Amino acid sequence: METEQLGKRVGEHRTDNGRRRRAAVAFLAVAAIGLGAGVPLSIVFFTDPTATAQSGALPGGLVALGLVCLCFGCSLWTKAVRTKGAFFEVYEHGIVHHVGGAVSVIRWSDIVSVRPYGVEKTGGPHVLGIDFYCVLRLNDRRRLKFNTYTADAPKLAATIDAAVNRGTPPG
Repeated sequence: METEQLGKRVGEHRTDNGRRRRAAVAFLAVAAIGLGAGVPLSIVFFTDPTATAQSGALPGGLVALGLVCLCFGCSLWTKAVRTKGAFFEVYEHGIVHHVGGAVSVIRWSDIVSVRPYGVEKTGGPHVLGIDFYCVLRLNDRRRLKFNTYTADAPKLAATIDAAVNRGTPPG
């Protein structure tokens, strides 16, 4: 299906992978510090007989912090690489999703459900992109998910919801 069949283009929502990469680098830096300090302290704690009188909370806490940050950092970095250059184009009769060189043309009638979750906030949840997200279920059983790393994600979700569930096309 060509984009000409979707009518007039009315908007674009780009994914901010720069913000996602910066968050990943910050998490990976904290992971390096936590693991870099926590692993040697843990080794000393378990091998030095005089250290057993002390609490192992500091070395264990540093290792735990490092592992959690490593998981978040790797996840964000992988997603930033996979979705490089991703964006949504909104048309009168559907959307076009561009990601990694692939293009998906989706008519409003191809969308079975629009499920927005949460509200856009600031702080930790926003950094992770988990404050607001929306899941689109398509009639071919695929799911398309976007979050606040996509510019104006709540507005995009509202536009799609209005077109799919209320028959109000954008424009």
